[in-house]
Amino acid sequence: MLVIDYEKLRQTIKLHNNLNFVSQTACDLARKLITEYGIANDDKLSEWLNEQKYKSHKALMVWVQQQLPLIDSDETDFERYRQLRRLFYANFSEFIEEVH
Repeated sequence: MLVIDYEKLRQTIKLHNNLNFVSQTACDLARKLITEYGIANDDKLSEWLNEQKYKSHKALMVWVQQQLPLIDSDETDFERYRQLRRLFYANFSEFIEEVH
């Protein structure tokens, strides 16, 4: 007889879902980067971000979500975006130059 540990299964599913969670704030900030840098939704940026399971836009949203703890949440939206843009450029300036 097969015994299923439903609590363990629930925890595994919850952990998996949280790993890919992207907040609305992260989506909004990522969209601003996408617009500003004209990022196509292909595989190029996702390769730079080491998120090959996603296309570039989703990969960027995941990356932004991971960066949010590094950004001061007490700042204005404009300042938060400026900080994120600086992080993005510092980490991916070669990608940006390659695209433009």
